[in-house]
Order: sequence, then structure tokens, then C-alpha cells
Amino acid sequence: MSGPRDVADLAAAVGLEPARHRRADVESLVGIPHTDMLRWWRAIGLAEVPEEEVAFGDDDIRMAVALGALLGGGAVDDRDVLRLARVLGSSFSRIAEAQVALLTDAARAGRADDGSPPPDVLDIATALRDAELLDLLEQSIVYVWRRHLLAALGRRLRVEEDAAAEIRSGAAPPSTADEVEGDGDGEVDAPDPLDADHGPSATTVGFVDIAGFAKMTRRIDVDDLAEVVDAFEAAALEVIAEHHGRVVKFIGDAVMYVARDLPSGVRIGLELQGRAAAAELPVELHCGVAHGPTITMGGDVFGPTVNLASRLTGVARRGTVVIPRECARELADSPDLQVRSVRRLHDLKGIGRTRLSTVRWADRPETEQPSSSVDTDSDGNGGDAIEGVAAADDAGGPTDGG
Repeated sequence: MSGPRDVADLAAAVGLEPARHRRADVESLVGIPHTDMLRWWRAIGLAEVPEEEVAFGDDDIRMAVALGALLGGGAVDDRDVLRLARVLGSSFSRIAEAQVALLTDAARAGRADDGSPPPDVLDIATALRDAELLDLLEQSIVYVWRRHLLAALGRRLRVEEDAAAEIRSGAAPPSTADEVEGDGDGEVDAPDPLDADHGPSATTVGFVDIAGFAKMTRRIDVDDLAEVVDAFEAAALEVIAEHHGRVVKFIGDAVMYVARDLPSGVRIGLELQGRAAAAELPVELHCGVAHGPTITMGGDVFGPTVNLASRLTGVARRGTVVIPRECARELADSPDLQVRSVRRLHDLKGIGRTRLSTVRWADRPETEQPSSSVDTDSDGNGGDAIEGVAAADDAGGPTDGG
């Protein structure tokens, strides 16, 4: 069992000041009720500290003071702070775990080469500090965060500009037109995309799932499985970025993403399947894409469109992307994509009977595309019949989709 000295050494190694305060001390020094501090502490995903334990340093005091000033200034409310805290906590928890695993593997490999005993946790933390890796990791985190912040604002700016352009051209639906008001100078003001209360917005959502992943975990060893998942995630990030999309999250053996429009969302799914085949990954990828109303909160995306895209992934087959048939018209100006209607309605779990279409590359011969288990009429007009749908519906796709 670790003692105070061990914890103090670890804190020093990661750049935190030594603990010298109890929970009551923090409340008296900062002036924020203990219950509020506890809610924030839990929101960032840290274990609750016993009341009499000396566990907080001056870093914690400074953060609490800044938090109090932010809330006191009225710029944000308590709900906004807790929502941001949950996002930060879940994101940085994964980052920290990944960094520790990486450093542990590197340290063990170095010790194995010279026959030294494996490093303990304090050895790893000290090496992190002495090699100045901590500063490099911190700089990397801040840099990546700023680049993503710029990208997020850029996406919101494009949404705003597109909405205003649609109003000017008269192409926007009445609901949008009602929300966009002119100010008398001939210009129109698009809805504020940063306003969380503005309501649902239309978004293209896609899922790509590793089919048969549960069976694969029983068939190959842990190290090989880790390599497969790592290669899949690397390819997903690469392809989604190339098509100006955004990874929302990885969910075990699946990736959820949003794209700038339906054609881009479909191309991401097809391209990712092609990359996996070219890299000879021992996986079969299935993809479903839908376009419709969503709500974005804390960087995540929710709503019926997410549920639909998830269920479509559950009925998809290799070499194609499945979309709702009503979305097919949005691909009319995409000559590189071939759309075929599925013959029969499919009962998607939690959604009901739905008409579907499948999409594949139009400019590639059948022999150059990953094989598909769908049946196609010879004239191409009758559509595809997706096999094995009942079993796929029971599986329900990679997630229930928020």
C-alpha cells in the first residue's frame, strides 16, 4: 500500500505541488461551498477524498479560485461549468492512461535489453520528469487543443455562412427562415451556432463498425488484437480528416463521426473500408450513414439521426454504405457514388420499418471493390436485398446512439 511519501513523490514527478490542505481548508481559503467543489471534483472524474485527508495542494487552491471567479463573473453558469468538467475529465483521463501505458512499455523494453528489473511506478514518473517529457506532453496537449479549437470555430463559422446563404437564395426551409432575421440593412443574421438553446441542427452522422469483433477477441491473442484496433483507429482518423469530418468518439470496435454533408459521410465509410482492405487488416467493416436533426452537447452528438445511423451499421455489408432511402436524392450530384434501393422494408430495432438504399463506388469495377453479400438485379434497377438482416437487427449496431 502506498504511503504519503510515495504519493508526494509522484505528485512532484508530474509537476504538482505537495498536498497540504484538507477539504475544509479549501472551502475556507477559496470561499466556495464544499458541496460545489465536490460536484466539480466528481465531474472531472476524480475519486472523492476523505474529509480529513491532506490531499490538496496550492495548485488545487488556484484552480478553485479561478473557478469561483468564473462563476462569480456571470459569464457561465454552474451547469456549463459541470458540463465542461465532464468533457475535460473523460478526455484527459484517457490521455493520462495512454501516456502512462506508453511510458511503461518504453521503460520495460529498455530494462529488458540490459537485464535490469522492471521499473516501478515511481521510476516511470521520475523518468518522465527527468527526460523533460512532461513539458513536451503538456506543450503537445495545449497545441492540439488550440488547433482543435480553431477547427471547431471554423466549422461553426461555415454553418453560419451556409445558413445565411440559404436564406438569401430562398432555399432555406420555412423553419429556418423564421429563425433568421434581417436587421434592415439588406443582410440576414444566421442563427447563432454557438447558442446551445438554439435547438436541433441537421447533421450527417456515420458509424463504421468492425464486424464480428467479439469472435475475433476469442480467436487472436491480446497483442494482435491491440494492433488491429490501433490500425483501425489510425485509419479512421486519417480518412475522416481527409474528408473534413470529425471523430466524435471511438466506441470499442466502432467509430462515430460527423461529416460536412451526406456525400462526404458516405465517402468516408467507403474509403475506410478500402484502406482496411489495402492494409490487409483481418477485419470486415460495416458502415451506416444518416442525415437529419441532432443535438451537440459537450462535444458529443445525440438524437434520432444518431440512433438511425447506428442501426443502419447493424444491417450493412462489406463494400457498401447503407443510408435511409429518403436521403438518396442528396447523392444525385455525386457521380462517383452508385446508389441502389433495397427491395424490401427492414424493421430496424427501436426505429421501425424503414426503406433503405446501399451506396458503393461507381467508378470502380466490381472486381476492385470489397465483395458484398447483397443480391443485385442484373439491370441494377431492382435494388439490393441485404442478407442476414434479422440477425443484424438483433445485434443493434455499435451503440444505441445517445
